[in-house]
Amino acid sequence: MKIEEFASRYRIRNSTVRDWLEKEFIPGAKLIVSANNKDEEWELPKDARKPYTKARAKKRASINISILKAIVMGYQVLPKLYDISDVEFNDYIEALIEVEMIRRIKIGGVSYYNATLKGEQLIKQKNYEIAKILKDVLLVATGGLVTKF
Repeated sequence: MKIEEFASRYRIRNSTVRDWLEKEFIPGAKLIVSANNKDEEWELPKDARKPYTKARAKKRASINISILKAIVMGYQVLPKLYDISDVEFNDYIEALIEVEMIRRIKIGGVSYYNATLKGEQLIKQKNYEIAKILKDVLLVATGGLVTKF
């Protein structure tokens, strides 16, 4: 899909989409250069999602909650949105998958995440309740490997 279609789908400005593309916030997007090398046009995956640009969490519990909330709301989450490494981000994702809060789907080589019913129900709680439940569930699921929460 083109920038204009993505912008229309999410009711945002074309310039915002271009900014996200420059920051690599839309996985799978490709800059297509014309045969004469004079024109360039972005092509976005048809399943592309709006990135969760409100990611401000810094502590482990807050990041888990933020990722889960973003996924429940249908946003794309990425390590760079949280200013964390790919390895650390994947640890969060794998833990949330392990405890059946989210599931991963791959479309055209791009990973998207969807909330499970369990994740959707949990996110309706207050943040401190979510943090306690996630901490307990993640500790059990990882055999105590998740100690920094």
